[in-house]
Amino acid sequence: MKSRFRFLHLLGFALVSFGQLAVASDLDVEMKKAADQIKRVRGNGKCVHSKQCKVVGLGAQLCGGYDGYFIYSTLDADEKQLLGLVARFNQRAEELHKTSLMVEHCAPKLRPAHCMKDLCRIVD
Repeated sequence: MKSRFRFLHLLGFALVSFGQLAVASDLDVEMKKAADQIKRVRGNGKCVHSKQCKVVGLGAQLCGGYDGYFIYSTLDADEKQLLGLVARFNQRAEELHKTSLMVEHCAPKLRPAHCMKDLCRIVD
């Protein structure tokens, strides 16, 4: 009886885990599509003034914050469309974390971008 219960318990865990993997796989596909769209609309980071340079967080971490950051310029990016895509990507990343058993590190804090030699850059 005990071994039958253990088997059913493990089977239930496996089915739940498989369900989580299926959801995670769907989210992963959605995130890859969103990432491709983000790459297409973010521009090349060209600038004339530092006011045009922006930094946005991408992804999500269990400890709060983002997985990473990228720089874009309001001069050559469709900011409204870009930020909408980033918000969708970040929402999917949070959903993926809810179905994941991963342990992660925390990314460094956001640093401002500046215009240097006609490109937006992070200054150390």
